[in-house]
Amino acid sequence: MDTVALCGGSLDDRHGWMFDAVDVHTTWCVLRGLPNRSQASVCGQLDAVRAALPFPVLGLGCDNGGEFINHQLVRYCAAQKPPIGLTRSRPYRKNDQAHVEQKNFTNVRLWFGYDRYDPAAVWPLVNALCAGPLEQLLNWYLPTMKLERKERVGSRTVRHYTRTQTPVERVLACPEVLARTKRRLQAAKRKTNPFALRREVDRRLKEIEAEREQKEA
Repeated sequence: MDTVALCGGSLDDRHGWMFDAVDVHTTWCVLRGLPNRSQASVCGQLDAVRAALPFPVLGLGCDNGGEFINHQLVRYCAAQKPPIGLTRSRPYRKNDQAHVEQKNFTNVRLWFGYDRYDPAAVWPLVNALCAGPLEQLLNWYLPTMKLERKERVGSRTVRHYTRTQTPVERVLACPEVLARTKRRLQAAKRKTNPFALRREVDRRLKEIEAEREQKEA
């Protein structure tokens, strides 16, 4: 898990944020907009994030920001049945949670850019987009690569990657995912079209931009 600032270059915590969650094994991603980075705001979106995943959450790996490292999130994870493990990664390093930070550009910046998002009215539109066509486009139709191994060849490090797959293909190949969940995903995917999804994403982004500019005017 990580949060991405939508601040327009002015980092003052009065702007919005994007909550980016990526499953390490399948690269399945879930995005949600946050009006602020408060503990209540982050914990309030965790139920939506967990419901959007096609498998149960056993553990959460976060960076070292205060939105994650707090007593409220610890209590939230401990109260679940069964409890959810909570770990942090590589403190005092800029890329402390590298598994998700390598996705922040393709999952967030390519779609929402670097502009400032602070009007309250944009967040229902942002979350409707993230929970709908954008999530489907990213997970069903945009393939990703996973590093399989690295080897040293002379003075160079050579990286070897697995076959390129979409996140849903990895989920369907995962034996831990329930068969009924796989059938549900396959049925839902057959009803969609990648080109129609992209057009719908672009249309909704224009609506969000119009709402954002209207509130700023």
